[in-house]
Order: sequence, then C-alpha cells, then structure tokens
Amino acid sequence: MSKSYFEKINLNVFKEINSLLDSAYKKTAKGKSFIETLTLQFTVIDLFLKFAIIKKLNENNNNKAQKHLEKDLMFGQLIKIADIVGFDHKIITDLNKYNEKRINLVHKLLTTYKNLNQANIDAKNNVKLGMKILVNLMIYMNLKLFSKEEQKELKRLAKDFKKEKND
Repeated sequence: MSKSYFEKINLNVFKEINSLLDSAYKKTAKGKSFIETLTLQFTVIDLFLKFAIIKKLNENNNNKAQKHLEKDLMFGQLIKIADIVGFDHKIITDLNKYNEKRINLVHKLLTTYKNLNQANIDAKNNVKLGMKILVNLMIYMNLKLFSKEEQKELKRLAKDFKKEKND
C-alpha cells in the first residue's frame, strides 16, 4: 500500500518548516503585528491538525479516509473531521473559537472592526489560544517529533497555559 502525501513528508523537513515559521512569528509579534502572526501561526496549526488526524486515523486503521486529507480542505472541514474521528472536545472547542476569530480578523477585518488597535489586541489573544492548541496537538501526537528537552519545554508551556487560564 502506498503512503499518503502526509506520511511521505520527512519529519526533519517538517521540523525545519516549523522552526522557520516560529522565527517569523517572533519577528511579527515583536513588531506588534499580531494579525500577520496569526496568519503564519494558522499555517502551522493547519499542518499539525492534519498530522494529528492522520495519527488518529492510523490508530483506528482507517487508511481510506486519509485520501480525503490530501485534498484542499477548508480549516472548518478539518475541525469537523477531527471531531468525527474522536478528538478531545476541549481541543475541538478551542479550534472552533480560534477559527471563528481568525475568520473575523483575516477575512472580515474591515466589516468586523472599526478600530484596528482592537483587531490587533484580538489577534494577540487568538495567537495565545493558537499556542495552546499547538501544544495540545503536539502532546496528542505523543511528542514523537521532538527531543526530550523539547518535550519537557512543551509540557512546561502546557502547564503555563493552564495556569494562565485559571488566573
């Protein structure tokens, strides 16, 4: 049986792409351009979500369903697939919140916001939610893409997000 498109991606290449995007986040966030940061982050979340769905499908021995992920699917469709295949409800809720806010900030910016400063504040908050989503997706994937030190750092980040949420 042939491997799907996502299974063929070399994990080192994946980590390199993530590293480059991480560097780009830091530059845009440093310049306080959180809408741009959000769009870059979305690219990474979309890719991680596809990998996590494939992992779940493999656990369920559902290789035929993987072919649907090779198509260009809208992010909302990926979230629905993640829900159907059994992702944790909290992750689905966060993904839906993130996507709704992202749509308003990116696709409906001029009709949703009268004040661009407020849009930037909302984008910054959505970037924080996006980081929580990324950490949870990485933990879900058993952190196999990351070294022991990176795994410890991700777990520390997850604790920080939980602590920040409770404050």
